[in-house]
Amino acid sequence: MSKMTEEVTRAIATKFLTHPEEFKLTKLENYKNYVVYFAAYKPANGNTNYGRPIYILIDKLGKARYATYEENHEILMRSNPTEERLRRKRMKRLKRLRRKRRMRKRTSRITTYVS
Repeated sequence: MSKMTEEVTRAIATKFLTHPEEFKLTKLENYKNYVVYFAAYKPANGNTNYGRPIYILIDKLGKARYATYEENHEILMRSNPTEERLRRKRMKRLKRLRRKRRMRKRTSRITTYVS
């Protein structure tokens, strides 16, 4: 990474936002060769949903950009690894249940034809 200080990167991220007074910037750990800031909407509380999380990536030249969908997902999962593990476990369980239901349907069809 270059020798940009946190104040400089925070200023770049603030300038990048359209309405910086409505957001609270939180510096996260670096992602690949980018400095990452999470922009949280200030009026939001636990009962409201204001869309996807906003991650601002700043490269070593000082150019800022929003994270793509894939980068968003990677950064989010990296910050909460237990959530990803739980999601995989849920998906595995759902897959197993669907397989069981399909087998029940097949066996019920076979028994109705036989009897």
